[in-house]
Amino acid sequence: MESDARKLLEGYFSRHGLLLCNEDRDLPWLDSVGGDWNAVVALIKDRQVFWSKLWRGKVTYLSRACYWQLKPCRQRLSRVPPESREAYDLLSAAGPLSTEELKRLLRLSGREYGKVMDPLFKELLVTAVEREKTIADNWSSFRWGTYGAWEARSTPEAPDAERLRQLLIPLLTERQIQSLMGQGR
Repeated sequence: MESDARKLLEGYFSRHGLLLCNEDRDLPWLDSVGGDWNAVVALIKDRQVFWSKLWRGKVTYLSRACYWQLKPCRQRLSRVPPESREAYDLLSAAGPLSTEELKRLLRLSGREYGKVMDPLFKELLVTAVEREKTIADNWSSFRWGTYGAWEARSTPEAPDAERLRQLLIPLLTERQIQSLMGQGR
């Protein structure tokens, strides 16, 4: 069954740039396109999908192609607060870490963790790089790494604004695309 879900997700991501994890009234989400948790985690591990919180602070999976197209518009370390920069620097130096390791090393509570990490996820500076442990059939924890750790095992693509629009225009308006690209701010 997982291989069927993976094939459906691979087909979806070959045509579209982003997919949400959870149900949404405006955009497709994992279950709505026939995907499942284990299939998307496998695609994350294989660097076919980039985990982010790009769309309205929600878990947003980006296709590999979409990630490479958005990369020049994002990854603005200067836009994150100092506490987020500290977390980024730790991940850069220490390599992939679990949520619990990050909380412990940075001395963060659960609420503080979200405030520190969310700007990094939104700017595509930090992402899930592998499954840490399985919690349930449809949920697991991750090990987090910088975009550089993710890119080390991904195939780069040259930036092309038209390619980005092809991946996003069926899902988003031109104004929403401009917003994702960090323009008009």
